[in-house]
Order: sequence, then C-alpha cells, then structure tokens
Amino acid sequence: MPSPKIRLLQDESVAVENEINALRSLEPKDDADRESIEGRLKAATERAAKIAAEARREDEIDAAIASMKSVRSADKSREDVEKQFRDDEQAETKPDIRAGVRAFRSTKIAAAVGSYLCGLSGMGKRAMGETVDGYGDDFVVTELYTAIVNRLQYQSVALQLASIFRPAGQKLTLPKSGDVTFGFAAENVAFTDQDISTSGADLTLYEGGASVPVSNSLLADSPIDVAGLIVDRCSHGLARWIDNLWLSGSSNPSITGLAAAVVSGNTVTVGASAKTTADNLADVVGKVDESIMGTGAWVCSKAGYVDLMKIWASQQTTQVVGGGRVVPTVWGAPVYLVKGLPANTLALFGDFSMASAVGLKDTGLEITVARELLVRSRQTLYVANTRVGVSNHGPEFVGKLAKASGT
Repeated sequence: MPSPKIRLLQDESVAVENEINALRSLEPKDDADRESIEGRLKAATERAAKIAAEARREDEIDAAIASMKSVRSADKSREDVEKQFRDDEQAETKPDIRAGVRAFRSTKIAAAVGSYLCGLSGMGKRAMGETVDGYGDDFVVTELYTAIVNRLQYQSVALQLASIFRPAGQKLTLPKSGDVTFGFAAENVAFTDQDISTSGADLTLYEGGASVPVSNSLLADSPIDVAGLIVDRCSHGLARWIDNLWLSGSSNPSITGLAAAVVSGNTVTVGASAKTTADNLADVVGKVDESIMGTGAWVCSKAGYVDLMKIWASQQTTQVVGGGRVVPTVWGAPVYLVKGLPANTLALFGDFSMASAVGLKDTGLEITVARELLVRSRQTLYVANTRVGVSNHGPEFVGKLAKASGT
C-alpha cells in the first residue's frame, strides 16, 4: 500500500510549483519589492527541495515494505489470509438478509464456514485439513466462534453488563479489597499506614453445551444456511442459559443467582395489588451505594419492564449502548429487558460489573459432529460445548424491586 504521506506531498508540490511560477513572473516595483520577491522565491525553492527529499524517503520505505512482503510470499500466513478476506469483502456488494449470516463479516466467510461444517459431517466435497475457499481451517474456525460471540454480545444481558473473565483453568479467585481512607496530612507528617483486608470470591467454570440437529438435505444443498443456523441456535441458546445462571442461579452445580443474593435490606417490595410507582423506583436507587451513580443500569423481567415503561413515558429519554442500539433510560440509567429473573422479581438496579463476574472458557466454543446418531431422521447432530461460570460476589452493589405474592 503506497504511503498516505505521498498524497499530501503531491498536493503540496503543486501549490509550491504554482507559487514559484507566480513569483518568477512578477515585476518588482522597487528595491524593497525585489527583495521581498527574492526572499519568498528562495523559501519556496527550499521547500521544493525538502518535498522532493521527503518523497524519495517515502518511496524507499515503500520499497522496503514490499521487499519484506516478498519474503513472506512463499507462506500463506494469517496476515495474507486477512488481506485476502479484505479484498474479497470489498468485491462483495450484495447484502444477505439471513440473520445468522449477518453475524459474519461477509457472506463469503459465512459460505466458507458452512463448507467447513459440511466437511465435518462428511457431506462436503473437501477432506479434513484442506483449506476452505483458500482461507484455511484455523481462520474459518476463528470466524465461526467470532460470529457466535458477536451475536452473544447483543443477546445476553449478562455479557453486556457483568465483568467478563476468560480463565485458562477451571477456577479463578477474584480478590476483593477493603477501602483505603484518604485524608490531609501536615507538612513533613507521614500518612497513617493502613492494612487492607482482602478476601476472595471463586469463579468456577463448569462444562456445558447443547446439540443442534441439521437436515442432511440442507447440508447438501446450502452450506451458507448451515452456518447461519448453527450461529443462530448456539448464540441464542447460550445467551439465555448464561442470563438464567446469572439471575436465577443453579442447584447443580450450586450457583446463587443475583436476585436471590440481594439482601432484604436492599429490596423494595410492591404490594400484590398495587401499581409500581416512581417512588418505588427511587427507593430502589436509594438502597445502592451512591458511588456507582453514573454506572448503574436497570435489568427487568417482562412485567417489570412494562411497569418501568409506564413511568418512562413521562420522561422519554434514551441512551446509545453497545452496537449502536438505543435503549430507554430511567433517571439516566439504561433499561434492559431480560429472561431469567425469578417470578417475584420485577427489576434489579445497580452496577453489575461490580456485582457479578461471568467466566467463559478461554478456547471458546468447540463444535463437534455426530454423523450416525440421527441417521434414521436423515439428520446430522452438531454438538457445541464450552465451560461457563457465574459468581455474584458483590450483591451489595444492587437493589431489587420485588412483587409481593398474592392476587
């Protein structure tokens, strides 16, 4: 790629050339005018020489870069694959309306991933280990996982609001430090040393996954739709599962959901036959440490979302969040609708990055295939597995809006 500086030098050279020609055509009116013209002409000439020198230097740098690329030309490296993808992406102009396909960076990549998945099942025309459309298995597998993660970022509220970790092992201990007290000190007087008490919260990852049956006819006829189907099913299922673990927890393995972890002192309960009011929401906000103001968010069940939107109708304020999506805000905090809250919990408010940690396997989502299991149904079973963990270690940073039981 030619240096972008060359274009600037070219533009400047035109301006300097025009200035020199204009100065040379001027007739001085007197000695002072002649001195001025000669001074300006000398400065323009010196600048022309500098432009020429800088242009030669940029040409030498471009030549050096080209020679380094030629050294790597014998090996199709990841960089070369990325360049090929960018070239293909620029050449590709037709959009695709299929949801799963939109998760990929281009329809060509989606087609390559579909061919790879078909190859796993034995339905493809390629042997394992061969490249797919020139991209290579490593590149294609990375694109498949990236597409699933991209969808997860919009479908899972936990992955948008909680702290995310990628442990290499099964367990990660999150240190929790006590407060440090700041204060004034007189000149030449030492600060008082403070021993910070620490504790640890364990974030343990557990094996989990799901299986997706795909019609053999689809595998044979439309590989690109296979890629979209796998991405849609895996991302949607994993997103719902993570949000449910985050908010409602699990009995086996034992994971305490965030809604249950919030203590009664941080809970505001609306009567069974009463309507949720703005005062109720204000009381929930008042339960949370004021240091999180500005970083708080609302997470609502369907019933809670309806209640908040009735109050929001008089405010009509919004906020842009990840991916450019626009969400409503109540008192400056974005409002998210989520599955997974227990039936008696209308909403949670707080800084969820301080309250919760979600761990995902560092190697991502692994997809394997079982060809013979569904042979009577003429289907191939794709099995997606990973390791996931949730630790709601800071429920004190969250307030809860609950609904009393009864009619």
